[in-house]
Amino acid sequence: MVHGLTGNSVATWTNDADSFWPAWLSKDYEYVNVWTADYPAPLTRLATKGSRFDIRSSAKALVDYCATTSLGSRNTVWVAHSLGGLVLKQLLYVSKDLQASRYKRFWDTTRGVVFLATPHTGNGFAGAVRDLGFPRPSEAVRDLAPGSFLNDLNTWFRNNADPSALTVLSYAEKEPLKVARVGTTIIVSEAAADPGIKGSVCIPVPHDHMTIAKLPSRDDPIYRALGALVQDLAPEETSSKTEGSARRWPVQIESRTQQSSDAEYDGSEQIAPVIRLRPRRVPAQGSTREILERLRRAPMPSSTSKGSQGAALLALEGPLRQYVDMVGPNTRSGQLAKALEALVGDIAQAGTGPSRDSAIAEYRRMKTLLVALLEAQQ
Repeated sequence: MVHGLTGNSVATWTNDADSFWPAWLSKDYEYVNVWTADYPAPLTRLATKGSRFDIRSSAKALVDYCATTSLGSRNTVWVAHSLGGLVLKQLLYVSKDLQASRYKRFWDTTRGVVFLATPHTGNGFAGAVRDLGFPRPSEAVRDLAPGSFLNDLNTWFRNNADPSALTVLSYAEKEPLKVARVGTTIIVSEAAADPGIKGSVCIPVPHDHMTIAKLPSRDDPIYRALGALVQDLAPEETSSKTEGSARRWPVQIESRTQQSSDAEYDGSEQIAPVIRLRPRRVPAQGSTREILERLRRAPMPSSTSKGSQGAALLALEGPLRQYVDMVGPNTRSGQLAKALEALVGDIAQAGTGPSRDSAIAEYRRMKTLLVALLEAQQ
């Protein structure tokens, strides 16, 4: 999933109910891995980082990062919002036409593309940014202006998107968006949102340019169409299961605070998927080792610990919760992890005094027990 201008890997896909809807896919379709990508796409060059990333450089950096992951090892469906759709098409161009073997799999395994308000032929927003006096538009904004680059990119995509091998779904915003200093306007017209693929029709939906990526429910027509596309591409071993035999796998979610630092997007000029949702059949040794290493590195709180030490302690909550989901709350290690997660929250909320000291003492005891148990499992 590729966000657009000023977006990121989480907020772009989070609706007004604070629900990150890509997580629904991992829950509703047991064989689905969901990745969301983060890349710098600021509005102006006043941004300290990423303002010089244009569509070409963003696509190259993103595909190069993805090549270090397992993404593209199975049938792939891309979902892209606005500018993200242009970055995605350039990524696919790089994958297919640059003849680099490490990138080729991303074109070869792409079976579906869902465009959400993507300006395939450009839009007037780039001109509006300039005319309204926004200082120093970013390179990404400059690329949004109608011109030969976008026309050539869309022509390439139309010529290479074989309807027999690739399903393309396109959606256009129907509701205007209120933009500061601009007024209420349609950001991407229905005509611009249509890539012109044979056999594909651009569908207008009752969303504005932002909410078209923030699906409110599973009944939204975009989610239903995406779900149908995912089902069509289901692995044979899954689609052939008899009714009632399907097994739900625990879902592991890796977020910024839960990943190693080299995989985070920290605002610097780099590209990195920072969220990955993936189904897991059984508790994996790697996951046990991961939580063990996190526990070993976590600082031992004191009655006066604050600041970065407290933040590092709170960063344990997510991994502990995921570990409980993976091994089950009724296992011995799951019970200890659940108790430890609760204690982390208690310590964070408690001030100074006996209650905090008591929580810290219990935390130390529980952590020692859990570490010993996990070490015995290695």
